[in-house]
Amino acid sequence: MDYNPVKMKRILSLIILSGFVLTSCSKREAPPEPIDKEALLVGDWTSQSFRINLTVNGKSVEAFDSVATGTNISFSENFKYLGYIDSTAIAGFPELADTGLYNLERDTLYLIRNARAFDTLFLKSVNENELELAVDFFNESIGGQIVSRQTIVSFLKVQSFTD
Repeated sequence: MDYNPVKMKRILSLIILSGFVLTSCSKREAPPEPIDKEALLVGDWTSQSFRINLTVNGKSVEAFDSVATGTNISFSENFKYLGYIDSTAIAGFPELADTGLYNLERDTLYLIRNARAFDTLFLKSVNENELELAVDFFNESIGGQIVSRQTIVSFLKVQSFTD
């Protein structure tokens, strides 16, 4: 068999071209669908528990978990909220209610009253049935140590309690 450089170039070109075709036709996973957190937030939620996470210089030093029922919050599609504490859940505690508007910007939830954000919460997670909000948090330098504390309240979605 004689060596023919033109045939060798054609064969090599076909091999390279078929490699490109095979890799371009391989299945690629579709990117994940973006999560519409505002849509998931809409509904009625009741508290189930809370936990306090304490860290010093980024290392967890303490965590406290507790059952915490009786706090309810409702987010509507028109950016209104109603929050209240059920007095029957906490003996001797008067019922507290709060209403206003809300705005969710990325993972920051602003509760708005009189055209001003009066409370800022952080959305830790949300899905069709569960919601976690960081309701109390701070980062401070104390004696040269960076101390962080976060209080996270877990909620479950419930049947409407505002009807």
